[in-house]
Parts: sequence; C-alpha cells; structure tokens
Amino acid sequence: MFKDLYRRLTVMNALILIAFLLIFSYSIVGFTNSTFDASAKRALLGRTTQIQDVVDRFGVLEFTLPDDNGETGGDSQSDYTRIDYIIWDENLKLANLSSLRDGLLDQAYIQAQETMTSRDGNHGTIFLNGLKYRIYNLYATRSNGSPYVIQVYQSRVIDDLVIRQIFLIVMGIGTASLLFLILISAHMAKKSLEPVRIAYERQKEFIADASHELRTPLTIIKTTAELLGMKEEETIAKNAHWLENITGETETMSRMIENLLILAQADNNQIPVVMEKVDVTALVKNVGDKFQPIAKEKQLQLDSIVSDNVHMTGDRDKLNQLIMILVDNSIKYTPPGGCITLSLMHTTDKVIITVKDTGIGMAQEELDRIFERFYRVDKARSREQGGSGLGLSIARWIIEEHRGKIHVNSTPEEGSTFTVELPKKHKGRD
Repeated sequence: MFKDLYRRLTVMNALILIAFLLIFSYSIVGFTNSTFDASAKRALLGRTTQIQDVVDRFGVLEFTLPDDNGETGGDSQSDYTRIDYIIWDENLKLANLSSLRDGLLDQAYIQAQETMTSRDGNHGTIFLNGLKYRIYNLYATRSNGSPYVIQVYQSRVIDDLVIRQIFLIVMGIGTASLLFLILISAHMAKKSLEPVRIAYERQKEFIADASHELRTPLTIIKTTAELLGMKEEETIAKNAHWLENITGETETMSRMIENLLILAQADNNQIPVVMEKVDVTALVKNVGDKFQPIAKEKQLQLDSIVSDNVHMTGDRDKLNQLIMILVDNSIKYTPPGGCITLSLMHTTDKVIITVKDTGIGMAQEELDRIFERFYRVDKARSREQGGSGLGLSIARWIIEEHRGKIHVNSTPEEGSTFTVELPKKHKGRD
C-alpha cells in the first residue's frame, strides 16, 4: 500500500515540477518577447516621426534618410537590425523606399491599402522567405492636404534568435534542475511517508493488542461462567473463588477500557486540564503512604525522600495519577526483597520527581518503546499483576500537558530510574 502511495506521490510531485518548469520557461520567454516588441515599437514610431517631420518640413516624399550612424544609403547597418521605410502617395503609388526587398512590396501594398482606407496607424507583421518583419503603417497628410502612407519595418530575426536561445537555456537548466528536484522529491516523499507508515503499523499493532487484551479476560469470564453452569447443585460459597475470578477479570477489563477512554479523549484534546497551585510535597508524601502497604505485602522496601515546601502550577488529580503510575509500575517489575525510592527535589524553576527501583530493568531497545500503548517489558509478569501496558502512555500524556520531560535510565537485572522534570509555572498550550 505504501509503495503504491510513494510512487503516486512521487509522480504527482514530478508533474507539479514539470508544470512549474513549463510555466516558468514560457513566462520568461513571454516577458522577453513583450520587452523586445515594446522596444521595437518605440523604434518604429521614432522612425515614423522622423520621416513625417521631413515631409512636413520640405513637402516632398522623395528623400533619403541617414541611418542611425548618420550615413546615407542604407547599407551600413545589418539587414537584421536596420529600420527600413516605404512611402506611398495619395494614389497608393510608390513614392519612396529605403531598400528594395523582393516580395515585400506586394505584402506592404496590401497593408498600405488598408491603412489608407482606415486612415489610422496600426502595427502588423510581414512574412518573407521564412523571415518575420514587424511593420508600422501610418496614415498622414501633407501641408497641401494630400494624404500619404508611411510604412516602417524591421526584421525580427535577431529577436527570435535571442528568444530561442533563452528558451533553450532555461529549458536546459530547468530540465537538469527538474531531474535533481525529482530525486529530492522522491526522497522527501519517502521520508514524509515514513511517520505515516510507522503510525499505521503501530495502529495495527494497537488494535491487535487491544483485541488480545480484551479477549483474555472475556475468555476467562466465559470459561468460568460455563464451569459454574455445570455446578447447578453447588452453593455460591463453594464456588466463591470462581466468582472472584469473574469479578477480578471484570475489574481488569473496566480499568483497561477506562484507560483506553482516557487516551482516546487525550488524543482529541477532550480532557480538561485544570491548572492551579499544587503542594507537590504533600502530593508525593500521600502517594508514598498509599503504596506502603502494597510494597510490604510484596516484600518490597519503599523509601520516600521528599523536599519540603515544593509548589507548582498544575492539575492536582493528574499529577497524583502520574506519580501513582510510576510507583505502581516500579512495584510490578521489582521482585521480592527489592527497593523502591520515591524522591522529590526542585530548582528555582523546575520540580523533579524520581522513582528508582532495583527491578528487572530494561534493554536499550525496550526504552524506546515503553511509552507505546500496550507495550510491556515482561508481559507474563504484567498479566499476573493486572497490568495492561497503558499506564506509561497516560503518564507521558500528563507530562506533555504540563510541558515537562521524562528521562529513563535502566540496566537489565539491576533496575530502572524514571526522572520527571516539570516547570513550576504553567506555560500554556502551543
């Protein structure tokens, strides 16, 4: 599925880049072409004005204008850059021309007729022997009132050559850049899909784990209920331990569903976080006192090292839940005879809560996954203790809501240390 999505994303990015390249190339060419046209039109108009001034001054249509270098005869400039002219009298007879080009007079005569009829100025194009010429036609009158037509024209060969070269250069550079960008795009597509793929795989794993975790207590309840159904003549007292199994598994399912609901609501930001001033010293001491009986029952030593007068801004209930999750987690994974230390320290701007145990510990690869939902280091031990692998996920969410951090150091068979750093002042949501 992701390979197909990767190919589609790469192709789509490539098409977008190609479209951008074409738009950019034609924009450059179009801008250059319009610039050349505007410049040529100004030059043609300037030549037309020069001719009109000579006619108005001397009253004749037969004359020779100097070229741009001040020379007469029209041979000093290149045919591709020189501006030539044609003048037609009131009867549309040829009165003057700067250069004779075979075939051009016929097309010029047609445009001169149209200009004489419309009595206006206009820009046009002439094609001659595969070459394109810009031409400007102007209707004018002499001092005696007789009309005439001025035509000035210039070859587009140089302009078209420059535009073609610009287009080839832009396309060449663009194509090379495009190939490079497609490679980058393919890499970025793969990189951008990787978190989605990982999330998808974890979602599948989450669903499978949730189904398994719910199936186990349901199977026990169903089996126990069927067994009780076979003992219709026995009293409830004789089957009390079977009923306790059903009650225990029901409580396990209830806790799991409650934790799943908390995480689902947390993902959608549906759980309100009430920020207030919290006496963390009292909170930690209270949690330590609650777990003392549980620790003694499991032959564990639970020590509390708590700094006095530690306060912070936070959600009291969720901070209490956080500390309980960490202590409960250490108790579950510490064998009899072990020791658990719950400590509270603080700096000028941070509250530091540490839970250290001498339990089974974890390998480095497990440290990267312990906050994933349903992940458990020792599944058999967690099952015996009633764990579902959701506690640390909830703990991480509580820490993130308080803009804090959690660090875990662990060595297999030696124990683990969970260190939580929380800011004393709430910074608000990003």
